[in-house]
Amino acid sequence: MDGSEATKLYDIFAGTLDKDPLWVLAVSGLPAAIDVMNRMAGERPGFYFVFDSARRSVVAQIGPRVNLVA
Repeated sequence: MDGSEATKLYDIFAGTLDKDPLWVLAVSGLPAAIDVMNRMAGERPGFYFVFDSARRSVVAQIGPRVNLVA
């Protein structure tokens, strides 16, 4: 990772891309953005994704875990 990648901003959203996502915050660096997204999901389960506005695409996402009981 070069210096520009570490300072690049990534947007974190709650919800899903196709259904009224809610912007939460911007974080510098993809690893930090993924870490923040995972911590948010751990504290408040739900769908979250990291968006790279330069590429105009979702670069990471997480959803709630489903525990099935037989």
